[in-house]
Amino acid sequence: IIDHSRTYEIDPYFILAMIKTESSFNHRARSHKGAIGMMQILPATGEYIALELGLKWQGEETLFDPSSNVRIGVHYLSELRGRFSDDMKIATAAYNRGPTDLSMRLRKGRGLKFRYVERVYSYYNDFKDNKSYN
Repeated sequence: IIDHSRTYEIDPYFILAMIKTESSFNHRARSHKGAIGMMQILPATGEYIALELGLKWQGEETLFDPSSNVRIGVHYLSELRGRFSDDMKIATAAYNRGPTDLSMRLRKGRGLKFRYVERVYSYYNDFKDNKSYN
């Protein structure tokens, strides 16, 4: 987590907060939408980014591997941050909702109040402040 955070200049506590929110640190997690691993990455997104990063793609098993999953997830979050003018809250919402859905929502003036983003930032602040969590 630390290495990938440094590479993309994202606070490692923020990545921990995302992992806590996405999967509660369960590297075998699978969502009802098919997202996989600690950072809950959809296979199509994972494959695209793995190829972009030069990682060997071995199907879903790549996403169940914690190191590969975090590397792909942090890279994807970094791409979203760049796409949304370095706004980490919007990038976080896009990570959860998908960039296309979020862009349409913002264009329609629907705002950015999402429990997901609030939860990530709550965990982030807890991790930064070294508070215990459940």
